[in-house]
Amino acid sequence: MDERDPGTAPRVLFYLEHALQDASTTRSGERRTISQQLLYVEMDAAGQASHLHYAPYLDYRPLRPNELDIDNLLSHPACAWITRALEQQAVTHAIAQVVPQHLQEVRGRRLGWIEKARAAVKDRLTKEIGYWDHRAEELKLQEQAGRTNARLNSQEARRRADELQARLQKRMEQLDLEAQVSALPPVALGGLVVVPAGLLAQMTGHRLPESSQTGRHTGRGCPCPRHYHGRGAPAWLRAYRPRV
Repeated sequence: MDERDPGTAPRVLFYLEHALQDASTTRSGERRTISQQLLYVEMDAAGQASHLHYAPYLDYRPLRPNELDIDNLLSHPACAWITRALEQQAVTHAIAQVVPQHLQEVRGRRLGWIEKARAAVKDRLTKEIGYWDHRAEELKLQEQAGRTNARLNSQEARRRADELQARLQKRMEQLDLEAQVSALPPVALGGLVVVPAGLLAQMTGHRLPESSQTGRHTGRGCPCPRHYHGRGAPAWLRAYRPRV
């Protein structure tokens, strides 16, 4: 129920989860998820879909038991356009309009970090490899001259240089995998029918609430994190799946 909307046109709000992954794997062998985003896609009777950059559910409340029966609501002519096909339309809109932006944003930030990490690792390990290469040659010459080092020999120094070279190669390969960022298809977690105050008043014969007299609230004062580590919606929203 949107108490701030005096109109009579219902809307459908879907909330979807979208994730990005790189080419590296977890201990279980699955591709590693590097970013998750909770998306809100709202649709109207004209077929227009829009991505909402705030938490719209903060403006809504569930219908009270004595206000309107869900079957009566969905049988109203204003709701005739609400079908199960809307969920796929919301997913399609997210794929076309939202996912590319999320991918570009995260990929750009991640590639910048990887290039810095690559340069730092290569600089540090290359210097260490050079040191142990040089040390191995020094010790080899000393051994050939009959002067042995009881604490370190040329073979041990060469082994350390080879281990560092393998470590450098492995780290570069790991960074290459982390740079391969790809998008997973968004998943619809649920949705709801948004009943404007005007439609509720029309169907029940009740007066419009005072909060709806000033027109529909934009919700821009209710921001929510775009990237999250849990469910951002309240319990009543998470538990409800629309009959569409």
